[in-house]
Amino acid sequence: MHSHNHHCFAIVPAAGKSQRMGEPKLLLPWGSDPNRPTVIDHVLSAWTTTRVAEVVVVVRRDDEALRRACERWPVTCHLVDAPRDMKESVQSGLRYLDKKHSPNEHARCFVAPADLPTLSSQVIEQLIDQVVPSTEIVMPQFGDQPGHPTLLPWPLTREIFRLGENEGVNAVVARHSKKYVVFPASMTITDIDTPEEYRRARKQSQ
Repeated sequence: MHSHNHHCFAIVPAAGKSQRMGEPKLLLPWGSDPNRPTVIDHVLSAWTTTRVAEVVVVVRRDDEALRRACERWPVTCHLVDAPRDMKESVQSGLRYLDKKHSPNEHARCFVAPADLPTLSSQVIEQLIDQVVPSTEIVMPQFGDQPGHPTLLPWPLTREIFRLGENEGVNAVVARHSKKYVVFPASMTITDIDTPEEYRRARKQSQ
């Protein structure tokens, strides 16, 4: 049996301010299941029904409503002071995982935004199933478009700490070879930043 070091982890940055949405987007209603009433419930339901060993949701310390929503799920709610950007949230989550698990070069880590209400555990599991070199990133491709979530070999996560001020995590993804797992375009997992994107995604999911 593999040790913890071979596990997959996930970091879900959820410390943004939802400025383009105009209200806390992760607490918006989604679907009709009373056990999963909001966007974040759907996202965490997908993550926690996979083989991911630990899901770390990075939440602003002052965002009590979101923290309470996350605590309904078997995830780690990692509280931070307001980060400047998603990169800083991811770095904080990586430091937490490094301290707790000391992952080795065989471990892998998903990085995906929290606003993916159509995220599916099926996609996550198929990405975990891929056998790739420890330098290769695994990503889904929906039709002809790459999408979320991204699965990084643990050694590559160190590069996230060396990014320039204006570089995001996608700069690390751009620099390395990738294996794309192809899914139908109808399964596209999209993020929601604006009221229009939210309404369109919600309508398509019904």
